[in-house]
Amino acid sequence: MSCFRLRTIAALGLTWPSSVLGVVIINEIHYDADPKTDAVEFVELHNAGGKDVDLSGWRFSSG
Repeated sequence: MSCFRLRTIAALGLTWPSSVLGVVIINEIHYDADPKTDAVEFVELHNAGGKDVDLSGWRFSSG
């Protein structure tokens, strides 16, 4: 796992089981949207593995 990805995970305060690290990738983050042009905030995840990943325990711990 790259240093950038580790820093991103730590900065976002995301937690998940270690068994899925390296399979689910934070692909895109859109936050603090301008309500005049785009009122949607989202996090896009990409499952790079071949199996389903249960995200029900995932959360933002702050922010």
